[in-house]
Amino acid sequence: MKRGMNCFLANQCSDWLMCCGVAAALLGYALRALGMAGAGHFAMTGYALLLGGWALGVRYVVCPHCGGSLSRFLRLPGDLPGRCPHCGERIEPPEE
Repeated sequence: MKRGMNCFLANQCSDWLMCCGVAAALLGYALRALGMAGAGHFAMTGYALLLGGWALGVRYVVCPHCGGSLSRFLRLPGDLPGRCPHCGERIEPPEE
């Protein structure tokens, strides 16, 4: 079995990173509104996580057969399609 990042794991990791990034950014803004020192660091960390999740998704959410991107331009898919829009092959989760 091939090890490493597959499109399903990459999509899941990308989603988690982006959700954590949004949460950290919102926490930073809430702490700033309360007047806490260093709250801007939470917001910047959140934006870094958001950007990292997006970059991971753009790079690794690809068809396992042809390597074509499963995203539309720079927008990541909410759910992975059943077939690749480029080559038409079925995209199925790997068996463990």
